[in-house]
Amino acid sequence: MFVGDKVEFSNLESDKHNSELKLFLGAEDRMRAAIIKSRDAEKIVLVGGSESKVLAMYIYFKQQIKKEENKKEIICLVSTPDSTGNFSAFRKYLKKNQIDVVCTKLAIISNEYHLPRLKLIWDSLFDKNFIVDWFSEVEILKIGLAKDIYEKELANRINKEEAGRRDWVNQQYNGQEDITTWNPDAWKCKELDLKFEEK
Repeated sequence: MFVGDKVEFSNLESDKHNSELKLFLGAEDRMRAAIIKSRDAEKIVLVGGSESKVLAMYIYFKQQIKKEENKKEIICLVSTPDSTGNFSAFRKYLKKNQIDVVCTKLAIISNEYHLPRLKLIWDSLFDKNFIVDWFSEVEILKIGLAKDIYEKELANRINKEEAGRRDWVNQQYNGQEDITTWNPDAWKCKELDLKFEEK
């Protein structure tokens, strides 16, 4: 959301089925961690489930990174709003730009509890030649996110992650056949054109 002209990512969001229930997401912490890790990067790829979310991430980056780093290339991809959609959009981007996997080192940042499932899906979708470093926002920021008011929802998320990994291994994951065969036309992927001057 915008606070004045600054983008802030809330750690709370209403549940889509129950607007009274607030869910722990850690979005601001992921973004802060991404800023820190991006200092060593040649390119930054931001992937999200809607144009507005990706644009907000882009503006956040432009506002937060140091002026001398502001010339780094930032690529923004819009995908379907889930992990498989994010990875599939990223795979489309790599293929379209003929990026050499042998020479490419990637750093991927997500919530700590989400990393095991992401690694499982990644291994099904991507060539083994990629060198991938996986980071949690906790590891980079050196803080804990499981505050008392979030503990119940965090436990719920961890249970869902474990169920998701079991479903993947048992080939019962939602749309898994389409994912693993990877029909590129089945996945939304739009690269945003961000060639505009910031005020």
